[in-house]
Amino acid sequence: MSCLELRRWLDQGRPERDAAAARAHTTSCVECAALVAADQAIERLLMEDLTPAPVGFTARLMARLEAAPIAAAPLPPVDLPWWLRAAVDPAAVLALALASLVVWRGRWLWASAALAGNALGGGLASFFSSAARVARSSPALDWLSSPDIGLGVEIGFLCLMLIAAPALYRSVLRLTLRAAGAR
Repeated sequence: MSCLELRRWLDQGRPERDAAAARAHTTSCVECAALVAADQAIERLLMEDLTPAPVGFTARLMARLEAAPIAAAPLPPVDLPWWLRAAVDPAAVLALALASLVVWRGRWLWASAALAGNALGGGLASFFSSAARVARSSPALDWLSSPDIGLGVEIGFLCLMLIAAPALYRSVLRLTLRAAGAR
């Protein structure tokens, strides 16, 4: 029997069929003899009758545990490979999701964006058509009649919407929590 086989024999609960081989191995191997002796000592301790805990021990212990502050154990730093860190980065996940959506439903996205642009542009177009009428009557405002100006204002408006979105979200969240009675 080898040292590895003896450890397996101990892990299996010391079956009787291999006991003679294990005894023979422990006579020549000091480390395995120590393992068998420790296993037998543990077995004897488990077989002994245990004295019961003193009266009120559980209540006192639980009171001490409840009174003790629980500190969160700091997590050890994990050194992940660069490709795994990049894969779990929210920006990368969003970019991959957007790229897969474009590949999967590209034409539908293009049609939806065109529809949204037409809806937004329709409102702004009426504004710019009235601005163009004013610009025709006033040479100082002639620059407003350019279609490039309209596109620039639309892009600027979309940027302002993106900047204002977090503040709008926090406001709606506060109003919702206030309406629900929570703070």
